[in-house]
Amino acid sequence: MAFSLLGALGKKPTTSKLTFADIQWGDSLELARQKLTAAGYTIGGVDDGDLGFSGEFANTKGTGWVWLTHEKSPLVQKVSFTVSPEEDDLFFAYDRVRRALIHTMGPTPHQTEIFEAPFSSGDGRANEALRAGKAIIGTFWREQEEIITVGCVMRITKELSIKIACEGPGWQAELARREQLSQP
Repeated sequence: MAFSLLGALGKKPTTSKLTFADIQWGDSLELARQKLTAAGYTIGGVDDGDLGFSGEFANTKGTGWVWLTHEKSPLVQKVSFTVSPEEDDLFFAYDRVRRALIHTMGPTPHQTEIFEAPFSSGDGRANEALRAGKAIIGTFWREQEEIITVGCVMRITKELSIKIACEGPGWQAELARREQLSQP
């Protein structure tokens, strides 16, 4: 099931530095393929109109998707990439990925580390807290132009993977369309 990490509707900004592999919102499927290939990613198949790919980001292997509108000429609305490091490398990998994103997107004041009881920051049980759904560890970047919000989020999942999701201004409408289609 698709989900949104940011939100808001509006017109397409001209360009954004908050992208993955320099793919811009509204790029065509073919242009997204070219940019992924130029960045060293391996193109996978197309599933329900969305493009799969794999490769390395910040020296960590992963897989991703380019999410497109389902129109006559599909346009990029979201790019996601997930890395699954070894458990003992999780926070080193998180730091590498975060530093690589800061290098590309710039610094951000938006870093989150929240723990629920019985867990707390620095108690040495962060992986256990994440698996139990009792911790949120992430960083996000956003741009706002009038009422439009675009941005990227990276977070550690319950499965102890690191997920990067970059959403364009048209993702909310596309997500709503997909959810409507999935209703019985």
